[in-house]
Amino acid sequence: MKRFLYSLGIIVALAGAIIIGAHQIRVQAQPGGADDPLVTRSYVEARHNELLQLIFARDAANVNTDAIVAAVLNELGFAANQPSETFIPVFLPAGQTLHGNEGSEIILRSGAAVGNAPGENGIVNITTGHEIFHNDSVVINNLLIIPRTDGRGVTATQDAWLIVRGGFQIIPQ
Repeated sequence: MKRFLYSLGIIVALAGAIIIGAHQIRVQAQPGGADDPLVTRSYVEARHNELLQLIFARDAANVNTDAIVAAVLNELGFAANQPSETFIPVFLPAGQTLHGNEGSEIILRSGAAVGNAPGENGIVNITTGHEIFHNDSVVINNLLIIPRTDGRGVTATQDAWLIVRGGFQIIPQ
């Protein structure tokens, strides 16, 4: 009987320690923090609204949009204008241009865009095997490769979503 009570005591103590430990872990994890990196829709919408307020502020001319974009990319784990080893989604408003670095890969996912290749040579369209020259339409879901860092890229004619792997810069209108 003593063994039974002794074993029961150990089981109760271990169960209590596990419950208290689980509660401590749950209490310490802050949503969006390092212990709980999953973010909610409300968090994303709040950050989006903050950005809209900054962009559409009365002194819009004084707003440093590059700093805002860099801060958001940094918060998401991407360094602005640094090559990415994976494809990242990039929103390109109508009229803005994305200049890719040498070897950057670009895929237009939605919207409309044209090639921005001011020299004799164009942008390589790997999907079709052709070159895209200045103001040629970019086809959705075609893989484009930027051969050199010389200002080549794509210009959005409508709001567009791209996925990009490699370094790039977004040039405002």
